[in-house]
Amino acid sequence: DGHTDGTCWILISDQTLPDATLSDLKVSATEIMAEDSAEITLTVCNDGAAVVPELTKVFVYLDDTGTKLATFYTQEELAVGGKVTMTKKVKFPNLTGEHKVYAVVNEEKAVKELVYSNNTSEFAAVKMLPKFTATVMTDKSTYLAGDTIVISGQVAGDVPAGSFVEVYVINNGIRYTLEATTDEDGKFKKEWMAYSNMAGHFNIGACYPDEKLESSQVSFDIY
Repeated sequence: DGHTDGTCWILISDQTLPDATLSDLKVSATEIMAEDSAEITLTVCNDGAAVVPELTKVFVYLDDTGTKLATFYTQEELAVGGKVTMTKKVKFPNLTGEHKVYAVVNEEKAVKELVYSNNTSEFAAVKMLPKFTATVMTDKSTYLAGDTIVISGQVAGDVPAGSFVEVYVINNGIRYTLEATTDEDGKFKKEWMAYSNMAGHFNIGACYPDEKLESSQVSFDIY
C-alpha cells in the first residue's frame, strides 16, 4: 500500500570494464541571451569495474537537433567508483525560446564499456532570450486590393545597424514573414503587397528572427 509498480535491472558481467555515466548536469543560468555565454557543469562517474582512461570525451548538445555546444575531456584516469566534476564557459547559438541541454559521455565508443545505454545525462532546461524587442505600425488602417502596405518599426535594445528583424503578418490563421533591416537608430521599414487572393482582417507584429511570435501589435483591413 502506498507504493507504485516499478522496474529495476541488474547487469551481471564477466568482463572487467569501466562504465562511464553522467550526473548533476547544470547550466549557470536558466535564461540566456541569444549568442551569450553561460557555464555548464557536469560530473562524470565510473560505475564499472575498471578505470575510465584520461581524455575520455563528453559532448554537450542543445536539444535533439545535434547542435553541439561544447566538448569536455577527463583530465586523468577515473578510478572504480570515482567521479570528477568539470565546468566550462560555453557560448550559446543565436536562438530564442525554450530549449534543453544534455550531455553524452564516450559517444564515439572510443572506450570499451560494460554498457553504453547509460551514457546520456538528464536534461537541463534553458530559455533563450532575444537580443531586442520590436514594434511596428502601418501607414494606414484600411487598404484596397493591390495597395502597397508600408510597415515601419523600431527595435529596443543594443542593436547595430544592419540587424535583421522578422516582420510577421497573420491573415486567416496563416502567418507570413518578411525580413527588414535596422538603420543606425534601430528603425526599419518594409513595403508589402498582399497576394491577390488575400483580403479581410490582418494582424501584424515584429520580433527577433525566428522568435515565432504571433501577438498582434497593430491591425489593418484589406477590402
